[in-house]
Amino acid sequence: MGKRCLGCMEIYDGESATCPKCGFVNEEKAEEAIHMNPGTLLNDRYVIGKVIGYGGFGVTYIAWDEKLEQKVAIKEYLPSEFSTRIPGESTVTIFTGDKKEQFNGGKVKFVEEAKKLAKYQNEDGIVKIFDAFEENLTAYIVMEYLDGMTLSEYLKKNKTIDEDDAVKMLGPVMKSLINIHSDGLLHRDIAPDNVFITKKGECKLIDFGASRFATTKYSRSLTVIVKPGYSPEEQYRSRGDQGTYTDVYALAATLYKMITGNKTPDAMVRRAKYENENVDILVPPHKIKKNISKSIDVALLNALNVSIEDRTKDVETFMKELNADPPAKRKYGKIKKIDFYEWPGWLKMAVSAVASLITIFGILMLVGVISFKSNYSKEVVVPDNISVVPNVEGLGAEDAIKEIEKNKLIAVQTESVESEYIEAGQVIIQDPPSGSYMDVNGVINLVISSGSGEITGPVNGISTVPYLVLDTKEEAEKKLEKAGLGKPEIKEEYNENVEKGKVVSQSAKAGEKIKEGTVITLVISLGAKSFKMPDVTGLSEQDATKKLTDLGLVVSVQYKKSDNYDKDVVFEQSIGKDKDVKRGDKVLISVNSNETLVKVDNVVGMTKENAIKTLEKSGFSVSVLESYYSDNTYKGKVAEQSPEAGLTQKKGSSVIIYVSKGVKENVETTSSTPVLNNETQNQTNPPTTEQIQTAAPAQTTPSPQETTKRAGREYEYTTSNSSSLSGWEQYASDVQYGNWSGWTTKTISGSSTLEVETRTVEGESYTQSIYGYYTDGTNFYASSIDGMALQYCEYIKTSIDSKTGMVQSGNGYRLADNTYLYYPSEVWFLLGSENKKTASHTEYRSRTKTMIYYYRRYKN
Repeated sequence: MGKRCLGCMEIYDGESATCPKCGFVNEEKAEEAIHMNPGTLLNDRYVIGKVIGYGGFGVTYIAWDEKLEQKVAIKEYLPSEFSTRIPGESTVTIFTGDKKEQFNGGKVKFVEEAKKLAKYQNEDGIVKIFDAFEENLTAYIVMEYLDGMTLSEYLKKNKTIDEDDAVKMLGPVMKSLINIHSDGLLHRDIAPDNVFITKKGECKLIDFGASRFATTKYSRSLTVIVKPGYSPEEQYRSRGDQGTYTDVYALAATLYKMITGNKTPDAMVRRAKYENENVDILVPPHKIKKNISKSIDVALLNALNVSIEDRTKDVETFMKELNADPPAKRKYGKIKKIDFYEWPGWLKMAVSAVASLITIFGILMLVGVISFKSNYSKEVVVPDNISVVPNVEGLGAEDAIKEIEKNKLIAVQTESVESEYIEAGQVIIQDPPSGSYMDVNGVINLVISSGSGEITGPVNGISTVPYLVLDTKEEAEKKLEKAGLGKPEIKEEYNENVEKGKVVSQSAKAGEKIKEGTVITLVISLGAKSFKMPDVTGLSEQDATKKLTDLGLVVSVQYKKSDNYDKDVVFEQSIGKDKDVKRGDKVLISVNSNETLVKVDNVVGMTKENAIKTLEKSGFSVSVLESYYSDNTYKGKVAEQSPEAGLTQKKGSSVIIYVSKGVKENVETTSSTPVLNNETQNQTNPPTTEQIQTAAPAQTTPSPQETTKRAGREYEYTTSNSSSLSGWEQYASDVQYGNWSGWTTKTISGSSTLEVETRTVEGESYTQSIYGYYTDGTNFYASSIDGMALQYCEYIKTSIDSKTGMVQSGNGYRLADNTYLYYPSEVWFLLGSENKKTASHTEYRSRTKTMIYYYRRYKN
């Protein structure tokens, strides 16, 4: 009997691992570590083959149904923002916290929608669903296997399709959508890459995927929510009213692309242009295809109206207008003003972080659709002088550097570490992590995988070259000696992407087999090459900033007054002319200004609310960026600010605060027996200040709790409060918090086990009636405070939070020691609180913080 290929699921003869029909190598593992390996059995029925497609929310495999003996396609629910997979395992690993909730919510929707779609077995225009089930802590949909290509791939080859053929091709899709819409289901992602053309010429709509929309509450993956050129404007808004007309717009945009070869402009850009210039930038089809029928031309334009009220309401009407004779009446849209506050938070903050949407918000700002008053605190898109850190983990070093430089940042490879699973040369860790914000020309440090790190000695006079990139010269020489190779020849060169003293390249590639004793050449980095600092005094702020930024420097600006320079001209620079500098260095320039200047408050460590309040009180507007992850700043606290504290700025100018979301979530290895219950224990009464130090959870001791088979061997697991555990491998960590204590005026200091939060309370201080006495102690008299015979007095000092009660009192204070309050002499004879003074004080509260570390080791 022949052998079934896991790449094409066809039978072939012979013992070779390589399929002669499709070229797939059947003994290889999955190309991506998070995908299931070919040969995995699901539901005791489906044999998994190679991956035929994957994206941010799932993976699709070719598979063989052993029961019905047919090819199928199986889609696995695997949203990358909320889950991952340990290489070689089938069980999915789910992230903790809100992301676990999002994962589970999406999984339910994923299965529910699959079951709804399964009833449409007789619809020619959509992919058929055969089965849906849960396994490996996730869910799977079994679909018909389609052999062919997507419409997107077809158009890349053929550019355009004749208008009648295009309408005919999409006919089955439109008819199926009519039936699906009648059951209340929407696709919401119709585009050429989701229309499949089989080898028989059939067109089918694929990838309904409700999970995309169930998981967008915390998602930053904009491309799965909106598809520029195909998504209507209501999909950009958090309260957008979506309906059958939403799919009509995307369907018409797809047909427009098929006929004209052009993609329609982004719906939000169209709206912005229309509002400000009363011009719709959508080019009518007849201006691109001169001989297009008027019926199709009008039908497309009506279906592509930006406003819902002017757009074709459903697919049935759209089909009628495409074939109408005489043509349907053209509906000219009237666009209402946009409501910025209906935009979802992710779109306000992250539009410019996504390449496909990078221009939208800037255009809206440019043409005046969105504007802000100076003293309004807001969530903003990234300013021009700030860059979003891209995600380069998993990329090869060269590709990572290109991606980072594309974002106007500088990459420096600092070290390499061994990794059993990640291929040598790929980025393992980046610092700062993706989603952070940095000044233009800021430096991102990269840690690169050196592979397994295994070094073997020579065999029969042949040596295997080890991986040496990012090693020091001494480390590289030791590895070469162990491999049986000669002392290397050393060359040095400047390289701004590799840390000074580390290997940039090696003349023989890692893994290459060469003769024992061979001498190879290593290039060692001298670091970034320095250059002379230019003199920018006398230049305008704009010209100086551009000149220094173009040289790769990080520029900060402060404003001062100078009688020797013109307004808005640079008169000082923190690094003097002709001093040695290199790309990534920071320089501060001082600009002459006649405007009102204010020193920037230090708000680092404050809560977002207190920081905004403090800065606005000083006369600044505040911009908030909340995607910054910090290992040393608690969630909700300001991690950085720009400009820095202490610099003088123009009153009314903007200060950016970077609010920490805490450390990125660690993964939770999920199984039938949880490693750790992460739910915080409820406390009926908050701990007092004195109880703080004893309230931390007890230290745990190693006790194996779970056993899982991995790569043919078994792991046992444990948890501990210790950051290292002899004989165990740490693979994740987590933080547990106790409940907050009550607020107190007593100062509490934070520590590694105690998180402290402060607040400023506005209140009032009062003086009360007082009596004095003479030094002989014989008689007591109510004496005037300015009577010099009175040397001592007794009084009551109060600080009141809410004007209702005293919280402090004191006796025997010398008046001279309490000069911070003003006491007019006549007040001392009055009962009551005539001498009222506004004041404020700081209060503290705390909660315990315990680090939990996850460990594993192979069982003996």
